[in-house]
Amino acid sequence: MQRIHTDRLRTASIAALTRLGTPPDLAEIVAHSLIEANLVGHDSHGVMRLTQYADMVKRGQIRPAERHEAAMLHRAAARVDGHWGWGQPAALAATELCIGMARQQGMAAVTVTNCNHVGRLGEYVEMAARQGLIGLAFCNSGPTVAPHGGRTRLLGTNPIACAVPRAGGDPVLIDMATSGTAEGKLRV
Repeated sequence: MQRIHTDRLRTASIAALTRLGTPPDLAEIVAHSLIEANLVGHDSHGVMRLTQYADMVKRGQIRPAERHEAAMLHRAAARVDGHWGWGQPAALAATELCIGMARQQGMAAVTVTNCNHVGRLGEYVEMAARQGLIGLAFCNSGPTVAPHGGRTRLLGTNPIACAVPRAGGDPVLIDMATSGTAEGKLRV
């Protein structure tokens, strides 16, 4: 397997994303998320997704220049509208907003709507756990799984992630699909 230095990979990823029409600040967030997934051993959510993302941009599923918009619903509840732009910046904004509200209110919930692939869910819950909070994330997905005994794809992989802080060490992190095999593992 060929190894590529992260600086070179980051430069190439940002260049690819900006060529797709992504503003540099958003390209940096998406590239960082993809590369971090590779670095923690989840190649299924790493830079291999760039070709999929490029196809999604060409088909109009991802609007690369769109920016998310947050709306407070209550002191401990908010919504982030992704406007069908990149999922990672919307999910990052939702996580940062949720952490801030939870610090003030004791707990909080943020939903993300009109969003594309957010990358590895564990990235976001780990952010909360590293700040002494418990992070939970749930994500829906399109039909890619046939129910037990079935032949037709009717269910999503619907990932779930949870991270809890641990004194003196890294957080305990669970990041999984609800299917027998994660869709990204099949791509790898």
